[in-house]
Amino acid sequence: GQYFLTAGLKFTSFETITGFLLATVSFGKELELGLLGIGDLSVPPKIDTDCIARAQLAVKAALKPSEGIFSAEAQLTNESYILAKSCKLKGGFAAYLWFGDNKYSGDFVVTLGGYHPLYKKPDHYPVVPRLGINWQIDKNLSIIGELYFAITPSTLMAGGRLNATYSLGDLKAWFIA
Repeated sequence: GQYFLTAGLKFTSFETITGFLLATVSFGKELELGLLGIGDLSVPPKIDTDCIARAQLAVKAALKPSEGIFSAEAQLTNESYILAKSCKLKGGFAAYLWFGDNKYSGDFVVTLGGYHPLYKKPDHYPVVPRLGINWQIDKNLSIIGELYFAITPSTLMAGGRLNATYSLGDLKAWFIA
């Protein structure tokens, strides 16, 4: 009693972004709309050597009216970097909205990179990895940066952290902000 349709779309936008999206519609007993995809941004585009930056994003979204939930999530893949392949980009995004007869109706969350470390995340909120970079410049020097932003019906939070560490034998220097 349940049927589904799917459609795929391969695209290029501004000769810089390439991607693939798969849309699904499930219907019969219940209606569900879904979207899966992956997008790839390279700067500069169309070169045979390493790019200055590459961001590859995996996307998943769903609308389930009978359950009263809309969810959209995206996460950078391990192929993402900036300035050098050793400067890895990481992190994710999520937007959730609960409605109708759902016990969390009226609640929502939108977050880039998760939540404040002291925030007690409700169990029904998604786990989202921090936005950031992890750059091992050479065997002695590393830089780690993280950012987050989140909004809920009762809270707005944003913050970040930057950590640089230099090690040479027994000598170690660091900076944390």
